[in-house]
Amino acid sequence: MAFAQAVNFNIEPGLAFHELAQRENNQSALNELRWFRTADTGGHAREWIDLALGHKTSIATGEILAEEALDLTAPIRRWRCNYVVAMKIVELELGPSKPADKLMALLDWMNEDFLLASPALIFAARYWAPNLPRARLIKHVKAPDRSRVLKGARNAAWDITYLSEFIRRVSDGVAKKEQIVLATGDRLLAEIAPILLSGREGEERHPSLEESLSRWWPAKFTSRFCDAFFEAAEQAAGRSRWENETQDPVDRFTMQFEQDLLASKP
Repeated sequence: MAFAQAVNFNIEPGLAFHELAQRENNQSALNELRWFRTADTGGHAREWIDLALGHKTSIATGEILAEEALDLTAPIRRWRCNYVVAMKIVELELGPSKPADKLMALLDWMNEDFLLASPALIFAARYWAPNLPRARLIKHVKAPDRSRVLKGARNAAWDITYLSEFIRRVSDGVAKKEQIVLATGDRLLAEIAPILLSGREGEERHPSLEESLSRWWPAKFTSRFCDAFFEAAEQAAGRSRWENETQDPVDRFTMQFEQDLLASKP
């Protein structure tokens, strides 16, 4: 906070409070948000610097801001989509296929039946990456209590949503000449985030997607996967999906996958 106020950073913690509301309750999240907004009020940089340097043990932030009447438990559609993908990853993980086949199957399913969600796909690429120690990006996959696998999928969906929101803000920030920083204590998210900025071709200081993924996967598979991914992205551009559906497909997939995972064997 000392650094952010000293250099006039804007902090956007919205997703974190939505996650807190889902995990606990709306009132807890609103209380935390009220204190955060109070602490983030400008003009206290010197107070925060003194606190950070240990010159004082408390600061006067002024009167606490009024509580906002928000429903932070309201479902976020992007999170709901990522929850479906996280459950699909778990379903594939429980199958007998090799990691490369699982990742290609996920890409095919996104392209043919769901949505091409790039952050979720790269998240899965790190989850199954054979060149590095296994990443525990989704927990409780093989828990004896099968309700816990849904908890693991929900947590993973939040991680994917943070990545998705980061990329969205980076894209919007180009026109506004803003630089976006993803502040996270999660080492794996920090590893994945820069790769989401990679394109088909490399640029100065930015390797191509194929070059980035080559740290995780053998070169032969990386080339095949990237070709399939960019072909799918071209097909998805401008395509209207689910226009004839009477039921929300996200709801349909959610109910289907939750039932399947609850009935699955660890």
